[in-house]
Amino acid sequence: MADSRLFVGLLLFAVLFNAVFAACAGTTASSREVDMITDQVRDIRGLEEKEAVSFVFVRGREMDVIMRSMMEEDFPRDEVSLMQDVLVILDFLEEGKDLHRIILDVYSEQVTGFYDTETRKMLVLSSPQGLGPMEKVTIAHEYTHALQDQHFDLNSLAEAARGNSDYSLAVLSLIEGDAVLVQLDYIMGNLTDDEYEQLIGEPAEADSLDAAPRFIRETLLFPYLAGAEFCAALGSLEAINRAFESPPRSTEQILHPDRYFEGDEPVEIEFPDLENFPSEGWSLMDTDVLGEFVLRLYLEVFLEAGEAFDAAEGWGGDRYAYLKSEDGKGMLVLHTAWDTARDADEFFEAYISFAERKAGPGRNLLVNEADRMHWTADDVSIYLGRNAYEVLVLIGPAEEVSETVEAFFPDF
Repeated sequence: MADSRLFVGLLLFAVLFNAVFAACAGTTASSREVDMITDQVRDIRGLEEKEAVSFVFVRGREMDVIMRSMMEEDFPRDEVSLMQDVLVILDFLEEGKDLHRIILDVYSEQVTGFYDTETRKMLVLSSPQGLGPMEKVTIAHEYTHALQDQHFDLNSLAEAARGNSDYSLAVLSLIEGDAVLVQLDYIMGNLTDDEYEQLIGEPAEADSLDAAPRFIRETLLFPYLAGAEFCAALGSLEAINRAFESPPRSTEQILHPDRYFEGDEPVEIEFPDLENFPSEGWSLMDTDVLGEFVLRLYLEVFLEAGEAFDAAEGWGGDRYAYLKSEDGKGMLVLHTAWDTARDADEFFEAYISFAERKAGPGRNLLVNEADRMHWTADDVSIYLGRNAYEVLVLIGPAEEVSETVEAFFPDF
């Protein structure tokens, strides 16, 4: 079974934690310039440097080569192909789209610098003119990661979240949200008026990001935007420090900081032994967690944003399994848990609308009961079952969907 790395927004997680550092150009900035920025960042963040951080500045083409090399190594085509299959079933990606190419294009375009926890070095995009406002802001942001690493061991945070993409996205939101707040303080307190005008007036290259599927854009931005709001809600640097000692466990806690404060932990879903699938020729390929944020994005594929928000808000936990047949067919099993029976009912009712729109006007309704629905169409079969606080969704070939429910989920 492949290691779960479903969410493209977590690609930056791999860059931060699994980067293979390549120093291939000399610095274009003086040590005095870098020292000034790092001094200012330490003052803003309130953390001292425990050991010196090395900086390497590279030009645009060199950064592109480095990023593409790293993406090829950290995301081999077989893993990305698995991710692509799941995204297609979830209607996040059109059939035939090359996810591997999208990933390479987006990240080679967007990355202007990163900190590597393995080498404890920083790679920053530079220009022949030296440090402009964009380079300064990049250093401020990435140097914050160096301070975080020295004080809170970012690798250990990544390891604790391994195998749970929702947990990983929550941790990444804490890491990036903290750095965004420092970055904003640095911009407002240390750039000159001219530098500020240049920064906000500098056109950003985002053609690949703009052309990417909405899911990729949203998950890429989430750790920065929602993460910054979460860290701001914590209220102080001391509270942010404490959050690194006890990090958020879900995107639910990022979206609703009060649930983090209350210790509202996600429900752990235990799957039956799907390795012993009832039909021959099927294999369990992957299992992971969607989480409230991605579940909301999923519902928004066929529902209005407000309806999707309401249906996802009572999320308590989930886990999905992706199975694949020898002839290339795929099936997704999504088991969700909800905070209350009313939340489960709300998701159940919203998913009826979702399934009807997904299956289209030519759909057939095989089962129509109070707590069980089963639709088929030309190219999809969707089963929906409810049991108290839990809701089960299966998407795949009709016969295998029915057999899976009967064999593994008799309560649904």
